[in-house]
Amino acid sequence: MFENHVLPCGPKDIADLIKTIVETFAYLLAGLFFIYKWLAGYLTTNLSLRVKCQRARDEVDNTKDVLAIMLVLSKGDRGSLKIHDIEVRVNGQTVPELAKLREQLWRFSNISPTKQIPYRQIKWGQRSSRSPSISLTPGEETQLASYCKVEHATVCRVEAVILGNRKHSRYLGEWRASAVSFPAGAKASAALPEI
Repeated sequence: MFENHVLPCGPKDIADLIKTIVETFAYLLAGLFFIYKWLAGYLTTNLSLRVKCQRARDEVDNTKDVLAIMLVLSKGDRGSLKIHDIEVRVNGQTVPELAKLREQLWRFSNISPTKQIPYRQIKWGQRSSRSPSISLTPGEETQLASYCKVEHATVCRVEAVILGNRKHSRYLGEWRASAVSFPAGAKASAALPEI
């Protein structure tokens, strides 16, 4: 009654089977590669923060130096970054003059065009309500700078911390950098304190 039929297996069927196996293996390897990159931190927002200092003797008060501080923020190649806050300290103390660095992170409001001025204008005194913080896109770099007065004979340790996150992410990242500033005109070995 029932005859034993063997389905013919031609070269096309074998090629389709091999193709399916190879594609499945390729998808598996791609998935493993993505998991490896995720665990290795590839999706982490990359930002470089550098602190540069320059110091000069205050011509008005010989007991003080003027310490100029510049922060250089360089965005890496992965994702945009929204910067929320910045804090800079000199020898562990918050310096009121350096609060101006925080204001440099603001996006300012603008005034709509009028008949007299046919373009938008920046309104320096008012922070933007729509987009209050600056954003850095991949490959972008910005600099923030301010200055303060410090005692002439002291070695200053400048520390900077930045808080930010990727767009549409609730997780905050933190970046830190520091630098040492020696008194104006002093040799480094003579200015270092005893430890």
